[in-house]
Amino acid sequence: MLTAIARALAAARSRTWLAAVASLAVALLVMLGLPGAAAAQTAPKSTDAWQSDPSFSMSFLGRDTPKGPDRYHAVFGYGATFFGAAVSSMPLLPADQAVSILMKGFQAAYPSQSPQDVQPGDEFDFLVPLGTIVSTQWKKSGDTIEYRSLRGDDLLLYTNPKSLVSYRLTRVEDPAHAEVVINKDMETNSADLAKAVYGGNDPNFKPDVLQVARARNAIQAKQASISVDLTKSYLDDFSEIRGKGEKGGISQSGLQIYWFRSDQIAQPLFRVDDGIGQTTDPSNLPSLMRVYYYKDGVVRTYQRAADTVLLSGRQPNNSEWAQVFAQYGRLDPAPAQWEIGQPEDDAAAQELRQVGIAVLRYEPKDPPEASLFTQFLDWVMSLMKRKQS
Repeated sequence: MLTAIARALAAARSRTWLAAVASLAVALLVMLGLPGAAAAQTAPKSTDAWQSDPSFSMSFLGRDTPKGPDRYHAVFGYGATFFGAAVSSMPLLPADQAVSILMKGFQAAYPSQSPQDVQPGDEFDFLVPLGTIVSTQWKKSGDTIEYRSLRGDDLLLYTNPKSLVSYRLTRVEDPAHAEVVINKDMETNSADLAKAVYGGNDPNFKPDVLQVARARNAIQAKQASISVDLTKSYLDDFSEIRGKGEKGGISQSGLQIYWFRSDQIAQPLFRVDDGIGQTTDPSNLPSLMRVYYYKDGVVRTYQRAADTVLLSGRQPNNSEWAQVFAQYGRLDPAPAQWEIGQPEDDAAAQELRQVGIAVLRYEPKDPPEASLFTQFLDWVMSLMKRKQS
């Protein structure tokens, strides 16, 4: 009891009268054993596994300009320190940079007051670079810490130094994608990195060959991060529907045939010829990897991008494709020729392009108009049929 009061009196000699009174009040509350006083001096509180530091609070005020900086407001309470608040609230910034940001904001609000004399109740604005994660809530689970930013971003930080991934960040502006940052201090292979990046915390996840190829490219290019589409588990869209297909042998091009004979409008394709299979080694992929056949006559192919630079690599396979549509038998007339393949450029095609795969789209050619002589013969044949009937 005497020690607590002595500390409060020492504070009165070195700080303002108001701070001394506040310190003395806390000391007396501790002495009397009243609830709440000790809590302010102990570990952060926890609510539904989410934790926060009660010694300070922060709020997001907005962006000064579209390119930043982001503006926040901080309020310091009892026990708050610049270091503690900075490290807790800005987990991706170096500690010294985060502390400097808070001190600059404090000194701008209190130009005549030294940072060492910060008082409970002091509040100030501070500015951070555009998109900086600022959080006052976190949740620990095993080797990860999840942060909920004041803007609505979600950050999952991996604390194990041997993890292949440093963190994954989902921005509030684009919740369908995550930026997964690679741990540059760990050497790895493409298969293991793909599992860590795309599989998250699922120990049984098996990446597909396109995800492995994406990881390989990231390693070779020394990329800092990989963007992940959170709306699907695999980069290869055929992985989701392969099990629904009926195997139909091997195509003329040497690919495994899968028939999809559903009449549902939601299923636009009726056949896929696949040369990727279950392989996870990108070096084993053939030049023509896959052919999609659609009910409207369109054909799409996955081909090695290097083989499609010239027009010769984008020629349609008219004879084989015409036989496929004739075998399907539900288009009248069935297409027999296709235009030169045009590279697709949507987000999925761009992602495949990064792993060396070009997606080509082939539109069916309209049948040539009949000549006058042909039209005359058709007219004569129709007259003959009428007489016979």
